Amino acid sequence: MRIRGFGYALTIGTIAALLAGCGGSQPPVSAPGMMPQSRVATGRAGRGSWMLPEAKSADLLYAGDTQCCTTTGFGRVDVFSYPSGKLLGRLSGFDDPGGLCVDAAGDIWITNFENGNIVEYAHGGSAPIATLKANAYNPLGCSVDVTTGDLAVSYLGGAVAVWKSARGEPTLYRFSYGLSHCGYDDSGNLFVDRGSYFIGLLELPAGGKSFMTIALRKRIFGEAGQVQWDGQYITVEKKDRPGKILRIEVSGSTGKIVSETTFSGFSARVNTSWIQSGSLLIPYAESRKGVTQQIGVWKYPAGGEPSRRIGFFKGSSRGVYAAEAVSLASSHSLQRQ
Repeated sequence: MRIRGFGYALTIGTIAALLAGCGGSQPPVSAPGMMPQSRVATGRAGRGSWMLPEAKSADLLYAGDTQCCTTTGFGRVDVFSYPSGKLLGRLSGFDDPGGLCVDAAGDIWITNFENGNIVEYAHGGSAPIATLKANAYNPLGCSVDVTTGDLAVSYLGGAVAVWKSARGEPTLYRFSYGLSHCGYDDSGNLFVDRGSYFIGLLELPAGGKSFMTIALRKRIFGEAGQVQWDGQYITVEKKDRPGKILRIEVSGSTGKIVSETTFSGFSARVNTSWIQSGSLLIPYAESRKGVTQQIGVWKYPAGGEPSRRIGFFKGSSRGVYAAEAVSLASSHSLQRQ
């Protein structure tokens, strides 16, 4: 009996429990029906983008800030050294950068929720090197398959696009309901969470042609964040208080919650989580009004109170620092467990 798990990508969102028989996708949409899309080097950074030279050789923590800006667009991505938390750069000109994921080289992909495209930056780079777009609305999550280099993007509008080797024409899967985030396991199986008020999963098996429902044995109410592989189990972040990481064992079309990590120490909402080598990183609001945010570091799987914080801000040009998604990236394969 094979146990499946996730690869490494970061996003945030809402998912629903999928009862047996009520999930599944339509067959892939053929390429002629798609919106024109491209993977081209643009060579142009957004106004205000910058990066220190040391970023190219550093382990980096990218944080997508969705409420920061005025003249440079409705969002930016702040780049910190990891684990020290020194601000090394800033990428500007986004329209709600709600999802981040990295490839094996440490390059970063960023979803533009409002604009509808997905932009790639080289590790420590300040100008985009590629852009993708498919005939779907509001890209939210993304993930890179560590076995093939394929890029998957999930859309709130109810679609999943998969680009072979992150280039060319994508295969597009349509759904009759909204989706939130996606993630590959270390065997190339793709999992997607459904956008509603129950926690649940869909799976596209490696080499498969359609998605199937993963039925959880226990119904979990709440808003879900990141889904990833922690080295042993599939994990789903439950963002509602008390915050939790659900560790799920998947066998066939069934998922069993085998343990939970509860984290505390925040007074308002939390956003996307990221698990890395015994640490759990989560952006969260320090006050109930959300006027200050930071990225907390918790011990994983112990949970409890945060051990420290990274990238603390007291506001910005719009008065709020609201990191929606975080991702660790390194040219030394830091993203792999």
